[in-house]
Amino acid sequence: MHAPPVGEPPRPGVFEGPAGIARAIAFAVAAVGLGVGSGFAAASAIKASEIRQTQATLDGPAACNQAGAPPPGGCAHLVTLAQSHDTYANVAIGAMAAAGAVGAGALASIFLVRTPSHTVELKASAPGALAAVTLQGSW
Repeated sequence: MHAPPVGEPPRPGVFEGPAGIARAIAFAVAAVGLGVGSGFAAASAIKASEIRQTQATLDGPAACNQAGAPPPGGCAHLVTLAQSHDTYANVAIGAMAAAGAVGAGALASIFLVRTPSHTVELKASAPGALAAVTLQGSW
C-alpha cells in the first residue's frame, strides 16, 4: 500500500526568510534611488531656469564669445550654473538608472528565486512478504 505523495509545499511569502529580507532591502534602495534621482532632476531644472535668467541679462547670445574683449561678469556665473546643471542632471540619470536596475532585480527575484520549502515524502509498501518504508526528500 502506498501513501499518497505529499504535494508541493507552499512557496514562502515574498518578504519571508533571508531572500525576502534581501528583497525588501532592494525595494527600499530602489525607492531611495528614485527619490534621490527626482531631487537631483528638480535641482537640475532649477539651474536651467537660472541659466535662462542669467542669459537674459547678457548682451545677446554671443556676449560671452567676443574675441579680444573681456567677457562680461555674468559669463563666469553662467559657466558655473551650466556645470552645476550638468552635474545634477548626470546624478539624476545615474540614480534613476540604478534604482530601475535594483528594482527590476528585486522584482525578478520574486519569480526566479522563490522556491518551495523542503520536500519530504514517506512511502510505505508491502510487496509480497517483504514490508518496506522509504523516506525520500529534497533539500
